[in-house]
Amino acid sequence: MLNEIMDQEKHLTSIVGYLSDFFGVLSDGYNPTIIWLNIDLENKPNPSDLFKEHWIGENSMENILETKTELKNNFESHLNRYFEWSLEHLKLDNKAPDIFKSEYHLENLNELINKVKLEILEYFGEKKLTLTEYTIDSIDGSIVKYLFIDFEDGSAHFAFGNYVH
Repeated sequence: MLNEIMDQEKHLTSIVGYLSDFFGVLSDGYNPTIIWLNIDLENKPNPSDLFKEHWIGENSMENILETKTELKNNFESHLNRYFEWSLEHLKLDNKAPDIFKSEYHLENLNELINKVKLEILEYFGEKKLTLTEYTIDSIDGSIVKYLFIDFEDGSAHFAFGNYVH
């Protein structure tokens, strides 16, 4: 049973990583859209342990922690919002603009994203979730939204990063 659960986490983090890698292929290489997921069934991460001071300068930790927002437990709508936000950034900064002009290709990209979202929703679907968001808005215009998810048997966190360099 434990191996099956661990396989689910590994599968989910892998497909999120593959989607992020695909976004990287489409990106302009300078302003990437990155999605990252970590699931931990043993330790609940402390957000301040994840946010490093050097990311956006001294005293930045206070600025990041001030962005803490407890989200209403409509996980699907929040997940949709994060993916839409990421896709909009990718549409602006990419090396394959024809994909976003073609209804056929855009439909296929959305279908791929929806498959990943469905896997995420199936994994978290039956769990009672507590959702918390933090936003890191760095000096260069890059924005990373962190979604922390606490549930009875563990925790997870997503990073949705839209980088500008």
